[in-house]
Amino acid sequence: FKMSRIAVGRAGDGPPGFIWPSIHFSGENVMNGLSKTSLGLVIAIFLVWLGGCGLTGSLTSPEKAGVQTLTILHVNDTHSHLEESRYGVSVDLGEGRNDYYLFLGSYARLTAKVRDLMDSQNDAVFLHAGDLVQGTLYYNKYHGAAGVRMMNLTPPHAMVVGNHEFDTGPERLFNIINQARFPVLGGNVDASADPFLTDLLPPYVIEEINGERVGIIGLATPDTASNSQPEIGRAHV
Repeated sequence: FKMSRIAVGRAGDGPPGFIWPSIHFSGENVMNGLSKTSLGLVIAIFLVWLGGCGLTGSLTSPEKAGVQTLTILHVNDTHSHLEESRYGVSVDLGEGRNDYYLFLGSYARLTAKVRDLMDSQNDAVFLHAGDLVQGTLYYNKYHGAAGVRMMNLTPPHAMVVGNHEFDTGPERLFNIINQARFPVLGGNVDASADPFLTDLLPPYVIEEINGERVGIIGLATPDTASNSQPEIGRAHV
């Protein structure tokens, strides 16, 4: 789990301008198994301030435009890790080596952290970059339903479909999406030939964040075709 903040310049009453003066990371990891780079999000997210005059316009300097901030809370590869995981470490602090155990992750920690940040940051957007499922006995038993119910406690503004969402076929992915209280995106997924997934993976959503309309585009990783089995359900990335 990471928190990022971006600043975007807006050109007065005219069309929006875009500025990316800095992107920095802060926050802390509270989930284990985060193998993807957080900024890439694999959701390939672009955040666009949508103006009433359209999306054309020139770049605007911070000195000539008000700066809007957006705090992005993002997580990925949670892989059905509902409970905390125990990790053993061996540390020598100068008085001999000692063994310690660290307890990391869990949806309880994730939910508490996200709720705290959403309450304190009125410009926050919460995103899940895919691979909600697979990885523990919770998935083997409940086929993703347990993870979705946990995410529904603090639903993200959007999630992109990950490669592992396709692992066990389109019907189970259909069930996962229909249980979710948040949009699951797949802008580069062609599921038009699949009876379960047709029209179920929109390319984007528009959310209002702190008085601004924000477009969120979700793109699945191109490796999905080789790292999973979307062709079973006649869906193609």
